[in-house]
Formats: sequence, C-alpha cells, structure tokens
Amino acid sequence: MIFQDLQDFVTKEVRKKKRVKAAQKLAVGICVVATLGVAAGIIYALKLEKETRKNIKSKAVNTVETINDIVQKDADMVKDFSDDSAKVVSNVI
Repeated sequence: MIFQDLQDFVTKEVRKKKRVKAAQKLAVGICVVATLGVAAGIIYALKLEKETRKNIKSKAVNTVETINDIVQKDADMVKDFSDDSAKVVSNVI
C-alpha cells in the first residue's frame, strides 16, 4: 500500500512537471507567434500607408481636373448665354 501511494505520488509529480513544461512551451510559442504577427502587421501597414497616400493623391488630382472641366464648361455656357442675351437685347433696342 505504501509503495502504491509512493508510486502514485511520483507519477502525479511527473505528470504535473510535464504539464508545466508543456504550458511553458505553449506560452513561449504564443509569444513568438504574436511578436512575428505584430512585426508583419507593422510592415504591411506601412506598405498600405504608402499605397493609400498614392490613391488619395491620384483621386484628389482626378477630382480637381474634373471640377476644372465642369467649371470651364459652365463658364463657356454662361459666356455664350450672355453673348446671346446681348444680341437679343441689341436687336430689340
């Protein structure tokens, strides 16, 4: 009986030590993977930041060009309308 109790105790201690080592290995593995994930995320975010800046600049330039075209067309239309109105008024007078 004493021998069996001693064997159970030793077996439990050995299993406990194995579980602790496994938990430590798991914790180290999680830390390593998390560190690599953060590093990859930072690198990827910097790359996306550059691409985002390019996209914003490109869209801003396109928007300004579109606005300039619209304003020019509207200005031409107003000028034509004013010329036509001046002709009509001069014909009436």
